[in-house]
Amino acid sequence: MRLALAQTGPSPAVESWAARAAAQGAELVVFPRLDLPIDAVAERLAGRGPAVLVGDRAGSVALLRHGAPVPCDVDGSFAAVAEGLLVHVGAEPFEVRADDDRLERLSRVAAESGAVVAGVNLVGGRDGVVFDGDSLVVRPDGALIARAPQFVERLLVLDLPGSGEIAPRLSDEAAAWQALEVGLRDRARAHGSVVLPLTGRLDAAVAAVVACDALGPANVVGVAARADDGRELALRTGLDFRVEPIQPMVDSFLANLTLGGAALGRLPDRVRGVVLGSLADQEGRLSGHDPLGGVPSALVARLARWRNEEAERRGEEAPIPPYLM
Repeated sequence: MRLALAQTGPSPAVESWAARAAAQGAELVVFPRLDLPIDAVAERLAGRGPAVLVGDRAGSVALLRHGAPVPCDVDGSFAAVAEGLLVHVGAEPFEVRADDDRLERLSRVAAESGAVVAGVNLVGGRDGVVFDGDSLVVRPDGALIARAPQFVERLLVLDLPGSGEIAPRLSDEAAAWQALEVGLRDRARAHGSVVLPLTGRLDAAVAAVVACDALGPANVVGVAARADDGRELALRTGLDFRVEPIQPMVDSFLANLTLGGAALGRLPDRVRGVVLGSLADQEGRLSGHDPLGGVPSALVARLARWRNEEAERRGEEAPIPPYLM
């Protein structure tokens, strides 16, 4: 059997992907769990193309031939679509080293079932969740025979039980950085640009560089309360750098409010948020989103070192000022 794994985003042009697979002689095309309802996929494929296995966001899985459903034995998350072939139709969010767990899980199922097992995963962002693809195929003996690259759409075609492309894995840091970029692009899709705080801390600098990589420096506005908090980062990255002193605004609040304890300590951050949100509203940019999304500080430091080393490897200036490391 010639199998095609369509590692796509949540809302692909399924007829185009199926046509590409058919042009390469595929007898079965497998899609991940899509945002498209299965009946909509069936309508698009009516009367043409190879057999298609597809899942939807609600958890349903169907095997379609020329758009019409045909019997498909689904046991848990695996579908038996041909003798000796099990397929997992997935939408598994990215986690650092999750690709290792995915390979181990599918290898275990292959060994237990005595079948070739293929796993197809989404790629891209959806509602703040990031998917890295990493679709793969393993033999019953656990041998990996095909694997799609991470974070890119790919049609992976192979003849079973032979082997196909095996894309190299990204390092943990490279994969995490890619995930942060994809997540920000997804969140900023409606705006195309973002406003971020520059506080003079490492986490803010890393967030700004992620945004520059994801959207381009011209689409990133970095706002600092003091010029020293972001001037060098702006020079290194080319982002739109602005200084908006917040202390006079904080003083104005304190002249009219009596605050103490935690409320007083959080006031500067709240004022900064108002400034960033107002600038974003004025210019139609995204604000209030943290590109790092709660990444632990230890990983932030690793990502900063990795990103600077990558720049130096390419003969570019390191984007993150060394004094922040």
